[in-house]
Amino acid sequence: RLAAQKEWAFMKVLHENGFPVPKPIDQARHCILMEFIDAYPLRQIAGVESPGKLYSQLMDLIVRFARSGLIHGDF
Repeated sequence: RLAAQKEWAFMKVLHENGFPVPKPIDQARHCILMEFIDAYPLRQIAGVESPGKLYSQLMDLIVRFARSGLIHGDF
């Protein structure tokens, strides 16, 4: 339960500060209700049109996380 509460709180702050996370809607017990994003996880995409541009965008995001005092586990 505590993990869901903490994740919801982090998502809320990240969303409010313009980070690309789903909008958190509500949290109860062990569940988080968030906005649906109709897309594919990057790991399921076979090819990227501009890998250099994507890499740059991801690095910019990592720097934004770091400047906010956060380290994202997926990086």
